[in-house]
Amino acid sequence: MDRLIAAVRERAILLILDNCEHVIEAAAAFADRLLGECRRLRILATSREPLGITGEVLWQVEPLALPAQGADASEVESSPAVRLLRDRADLVRKDIGSDAHTLAAMTRICRALDGMPLAIELAAARLRTMSIDQLARRLDDRFRLLTGGSRTALARHKTLRAVVDWSWDLLTEAERSVLRRLSVFSGGASLEAAERVCEDESFGGREAFAEEQVLDVLTALIEKSLLVADGEDTPRYRMLNTIREYAAHRLAEAGEAELAHRAHLAYLTELAEAAEPHLRRAEQLEWLATLEAEHDNIGTALRGAIAAGWAHEAMRLAAAVGWYYFLSGHRGEGTELSIAAASLHGEVPDAVRALAYGIVAVFVTSGPGRDQYQAREWIEEAHRLIQRSGYRHPILGFIAPLERMLREPTGFLSAFEPLVTGDDPWVRAQARLTRGRLRLTLGGDETDVDTDIETALAEFRTLGDRWGISLALTFLADRLAMRGELARACALRGGGHGADRGGRRRGRGRPAGAAGSAVLAARR
Repeated sequence: MDRLIAAVRERAILLILDNCEHVIEAAAAFADRLLGECRRLRILATSREPLGITGEVLWQVEPLALPAQGADASEVESSPAVRLLRDRADLVRKDIGSDAHTLAAMTRICRALDGMPLAIELAAARLRTMSIDQLARRLDDRFRLLTGGSRTALARHKTLRAVVDWSWDLLTEAERSVLRRLSVFSGGASLEAAERVCEDESFGGREAFAEEQVLDVLTALIEKSLLVADGEDTPRYRMLNTIREYAAHRLAEAGEAELAHRAHLAYLTELAEAAEPHLRRAEQLEWLATLEAEHDNIGTALRGAIAAGWAHEAMRLAAAVGWYYFLSGHRGEGTELSIAAASLHGEVPDAVRALAYGIVAVFVTSGPGRDQYQAREWIEEAHRLIQRSGYRHPILGFIAPLERMLREPTGFLSAFEPLVTGDDPWVRAQARLTRGRLRLTLGGDETDVDTDIETALAEFRTLGDRWGISLALTFLADRLAMRGELARACALRGGGHGADRGGRRRGRGRPAGAAGSAVLAARR
């Protein structure tokens, strides 16, 4: 060191330290001393993590840019990731093509590989023996597929797995534990979610983390480019697809897959159950946004529970997120998953099963593709379970009128009386709205229709339920328009749309809900 310092002390030199991560401590000490004694020296160091010395300026090397969603052909072809894939593909075959189908396949490949240059080059090498479509379809097993690196490359650059193995081997045991457990998240993880899953007591004697230690580990993984933190106010931690798939393999090897998936499922279930009551109150927008941020994780957890046959856990989560799916425009997905969960066999408490069946009844009696025979089965079974368990929930309050409708298609309005006089203000408002609409559907006396709707509107406004306010305003506007009071009707319609202000989208199409379910059943 003394001889090196003497040689460069007064010279203007750029010193490059390439790939420092495996000798990071020694490289940091080396750079710190040299920079302290050689005032005209500059050092450029490449590493998976910072040197961590005074005066260091970081430049994050991002993956190659991908085509934007909806980009036209010229934009796709000019994106850096697709340009690299085509450049390397042209070296091994000349008939790749540039039509829309080929460009779409190339985009899928680059997206699946997160724009990682080495992964794209390894993928292009496979085009010697397969078509672009075959390559795109087989990337779900990328670590077996991408193995054709240059013979002259370093061993850790010859296969995709070797690239990630190199980073994995440099991690501490705590960093490995956190990384593999975070692989169960498909939509990124909040700090709270990461701490909950990584610290879950079900892991027993395996590395116990204190709360501050998980945060420290997350920070270290971000510095080592294995995690990305998105967002400013409330960061979410996510992995590139390639890293996530690798970590999932390591999770299975460690025998922790089921434990981690159960911890992930338990966290999301508790979050959804905490959010569900607020979806009918003034905090509706805030909690819809909270659940929307976890949408991918909710779907992954629920599908995993269904695939594993965990009946109790699947129905509990399906019941908790049903109203979220309904309000947020994900009704198709909600219908599919709620039916799949409620159809599982196994020991499930009557209260949980009743609410799961009730959510299915809401979905199958609203929206396109309704099946009245299927709806009858779910309604009757939910009603039986409610009677047996005595369980009460705002959504389940409307099962009794629906069941009565099935038996007395024209004499069921009295079934709403216990609801409009009950203790729950949301149930009272929804029951009045439903009863008012049904009075018109049945073609009887309309004397009390406007009273019902106006009372419902007042209750919804008190609660702050924007969805209910919108429904009531829309119904009143329709009533005024039918009487020729178009100016007042337009004013109310504008108020209905205004009820959604605040950056939150409503469900696709006109909201239906329990009220819509009742109308649809009555029409049959």
